[in-house]
Amino acid sequence: MTVHPDLLTRPALLTRPALLPRLAALALCVAGCATAPTHYLTLMSSAGTNVNQSGRTPPFTVVAVTVPSQVDQPELVVRQDDGSLALLEKERWIAPLGDEIRGALTLSLTKKWDASVPPAQPADDPKAAAPNVQIRLDVQRFDSVPGSYALIAAVSTLKLAVPGSPARSASCRVSIKVPVGEGYEALARGHQAALDAIAALIAGEAAQMRTGPVTCDAAPVT
Repeated sequence: MTVHPDLLTRPALLTRPALLPRLAALALCVAGCATAPTHYLTLMSSAGTNVNQSGRTPPFTVVAVTVPSQVDQPELVVRQDDGSLALLEKERWIAPLGDEIRGALTLSLTKKWDASVPPAQPADDPKAAAPNVQIRLDVQRFDSVPGSYALIAAVSTLKLAVPGSPARSASCRVSIKVPVGEGYEALARGHQAALDAIAALIAGEAAQMRTGPVTCDAAPVT
């Protein structure tokens, strides 16, 4: 019997039943190899674009923010039910966490100060130039529990230096816990709300410092 030369070199054609397992394996590979996109979070409120409408320099400076090393990561660190911490590779802060907290705190303080400035007060009025208060925030806890709460515990230290007068300083402890819904964006919004509450406390303490001793709304640091 003579065999056609093409039959010796041509690959055998796969029948439909033979193709199915290979197609299924290919589909599993495509599904398994697909990379989920990285999601970026921020503590800067989207409602904070129109701030400092008075045009004057706010009488405070957030000079430093410290964050516990356990959560000072590019990735979001969440607390699990057993108390352990999990680092989420696909959920990241858009900027270093300390910078995010400092920016959000400055933004919230500026909004609160801007709302308290009398609109008719001229910019060159000596009363408009309030002494500058330097603010330091030492974050001691930054807890993120998905579907449960966001918590920030910190010590705020305020320092006021007025020419011709002794410098004054005060430190206060604060802990703010905000319930949150499901999702990691809800956690970010919870931390935004916590920082806004901390800013309100600091603004009140700064106003007291300009006129006399500070009475901490939260626990004083001794």
